[in-house]
Amino acid sequence: MSFSPLKFEDLPALAGFLKRHPQPLTGYTFATLAAYNPYYHYKWAFGAPENLIVSCILDSDPYPHLLQPVGPFPEALARSLVGEASKLSYPLKLIGVSDRFLKENHDFARSFNLHEDRAVSNYVYSASALAQLPGRKYSKKRNLLSQAKGLYAWDCQALKNAASRFLF
Repeated sequence: MSFSPLKFEDLPALAGFLKRHPQPLTGYTFATLAAYNPYYHYKWAFGAPENLIVSCILDSDPYPHLLQPVGPFPEALARSLVGEASKLSYPLKLIGVSDRFLKENHDFARSFNLHEDRAVSNYVYSASALAQLPGRKYSKKRNLLSQAKGLYAWDCQALKNAASRFLF
């Protein structure tokens, strides 16, 4: 499998693919991948016609690891990934794996040691709660926003106008 570094020019192919195969995890949008690309050095490949494989480099580990595959995950691709992982000089990690993926790909998942990392878990908020930040529960978030307003100048722009300034 030949991985390509994530570039802005990949937006049409990847955004369209991710829209066809929505994921419950927040990292699976082109905007999120683009935003974190300077830190995680994402690379991507289609493992099968409708399957996306994304690699990343973690801060604490210089080796490439994989995000959960997206899209239909054929058994032949699963076997191929397990075979390639066994040839590596380090233990391959799969990051951001959903419960649904684990249930649907039980045999593949058995090839890895599973553990939950709460430090990178998703948080679920209602849109109205985030828009209003009501009550004591959101006081820390209101405080952080207040601090940011005092420290930084900002404005709003449509993503299509601002996107060309992203550095990949």
